[in-house]
Amino acid sequence: MALVNLGGKASPTDASAFAIGAGKCAFIVPITGANASEIASAAREIESSAANLVEWRVDHLDSLESPMIQGALQVLKRETTRPILATFRTQMQGGQGNPSESLRIAKVILEAGVDALDIEDTDPAADEIAELAYSHAAVPVLSVHDFRGTPGVEALLKKLNELQDRVISWHGDAVKAARRADALRPSQGRADVLEHRGPGIIKIACMPNKPMDALNIAVAARRFADVYQKVPFITLSMGTYGEITRAFAGALGCSATFVSLAEQASAPGQIDVDALASFADVTNALNIPPSHSAQ
Repeated sequence: MALVNLGGKASPTDASAFAIGAGKCAFIVPITGANASEIASAAREIESSAANLVEWRVDHLDSLESPMIQGALQVLKRETTRPILATFRTQMQGGQGNPSESLRIAKVILEAGVDALDIEDTDPAADEIAELAYSHAAVPVLSVHDFRGTPGVEALLKKLNELQDRVISWHGDAVKAARRADALRPSQGRADVLEHRGPGIIKIACMPNKPMDALNIAVAARRFADVYQKVPFITLSMGTYGEITRAFAGALGCSATFVSLAEQASAPGQIDVDALASFADVTNALNIPPSHSAQ
């Protein structure tokens, strides 16, 4: 399985290097501040927590004017050493953003520099945004959210494979384009950066209507890890029923999970990061077992 390497050398931010996909499941803490002051305060709290990555929820900003986005990101990068995943979650996927703004906002974010960028699978501009992300050395996180319910195991597996194939195709095209560019200007080394960063991450989050829905997510995750996995993935069942999929994310094969800090959650069911870290210290629930999937 291909790892995803964020931060470190040639990073669009000054974040410390961190690899996703091996060892323990990574903790991603969202920041939902409405302005630079709230973002700075949250980032400082995260620095003293067990978080491995920061998810910046751009759709929660009071203003989405380009200078405001750039200024908020500058503050965030100043206050955190964690790699930054930028997310503009649209209303259709459970966020506050206008879908028609996704491409414009992605351009602003990528030009300012982030380590990873969430791309909604249903976004008509997804292919273009992915191309832009790779060109700015940002890793795409291709995501699907369903707040209506949870599909069956086979449907979940089908969707995970579709997401994986799409990310691998994006990355292959980006590396080929980078090699052509490097042939003209060998000093760029863009293809090597893209290969080091890795193809990307895939994510599915669903709302359970009954406890068995959370088990569907768990079964699909473990089967995907054992049989199909080629890139890091995140699967989540939201709400109280779904907490088990976060607490045992690593054992299910997930490379990362979303957690909260100081009871400030961006989605239902997120567990406090330090509480989950303590749980991980006394169990193997967050350790990622060796995968038996195709390499």
